[in-house]
Amino acid sequence: MEETTKKVSGELEKNLEQLRALRDEVRVKAHLAKMDVKDRWRELEPRVAAVVEQAAKSASEASRTAVSEAIQALEKLRSSLP
Repeated sequence: MEETTKKVSGELEKNLEQLRALRDEVRVKAHLAKMDVKDRWRELEPRVAAVVEQAAKSASEASRTAVSEAIQALEKLRSSLP
């Protein structure tokens, strides 16, 4: 049981690092982008922040899912940036 928890925690931390890096990259690109992308980023950024905070406190399946969904949303936004 403890090994499974460690594995989940390790995976979650890895995903959180990816999410933070994507967040920082999108923040910089959105700053330089057109207004519509900035608007999309303003909507997405609070969600990302909430996911990072929640997931950092809990290594649950729901946290893993929330982090994965946030990563997908950020990757989609990043791919739309110039």
